[in-house]
Amino acid sequence: MKKVKVLSKKAISILDMVLFSVSIATALYLKDTYNISLWLYIIVA
Repeated sequence: MKKVKVLSKKAISILDMVLFSVSIATALYLKDTYNISLWLYIIVA
Protein backbone atom coordinates (compact mmCIF):
# COMPACT_ATOMS: atom_id res chain seq x y z
CA MET A 1 0.00 0.00 0.00
CA LYS A 2 2.81 2.42 0.80
CA LYS A 3 4.33 1.97 -2.67
CA VAL A 4 0.99 2.75 -4.28
CA LYS A 5 0.65 5.94 -2.22
CA VAL A 6 4.15 7.08 -3.20
CA LEU A 7 3.47 6.34 -6.86
CA SER A 8 0.17 8.24 -6.75
CA LYS A 9 1.92 11.17 -5.08
CA LYS A 10 4.57 11.17 -7.82
CA ALA A 11 1.87 10.94 -10.49
CA ILE A 12 0.03 13.87 -8.90
CA SER A 13 3.21 15.97 -8.79
CA ILE A 14 3.93 15.15 -12.45
CA LEU A 15 0.35 16.11 -13.33
CA ASP A 16 0.76 19.37 -11.40
CA MET A 17 3.99 20.10 -13.28
CA VAL A 18 2.29 19.43 -16.62
CA LEU A 19 -0.69 21.63 -15.76
CA PHE A 20 1.66 24.34 -14.49
CA SER A 21 3.74 24.31 -17.69
CA VAL A 22 0.59 24.29 -19.83
CA SER A 23 -0.82 27.29 -17.96
CA ILE A 24 2.49 29.15 -18.36
CA ALA A 25 2.60 28.33 -22.07
CA THR A 26 -1.01 29.48 -22.46
CA ALA A 27 -0.28 32.72 -20.61
CA LEU A 28 2.80 33.40 -22.75
CA TYR A 29 0.85 32.57 -25.93
CA LEU A 30 -2.01 34.88 -24.96
CA LYS A 31 0.49 37.60 -24.05
CA ASP A 32 2.18 37.24 -27.45
CA THR A 33 -1.13 37.35 -29.35
CA TYR A 34 -2.16 40.36 -27.25
CA ASN A 35 1.12 42.13 -28.08
CA ILE A 36 0.73 41.30 -31.79
CA SER A 37 -2.86 42.61 -31.84
CA LEU A 38 -1.67 45.71 -29.97
CA TRP A 39 1.08 46.28 -32.56
CA LEU A 40 -1.40 45.76 -35.39
CA TYR A 41 -3.77 48.22 -33.73
CA ILE A 42 -0.93 50.77 -33.39
CA ILE A 43 0.13 50.27 -37.03
CA VAL A 44 -3.44 50.53 -38.32
CA ALA A 45 -4.29 53.50 -36.07
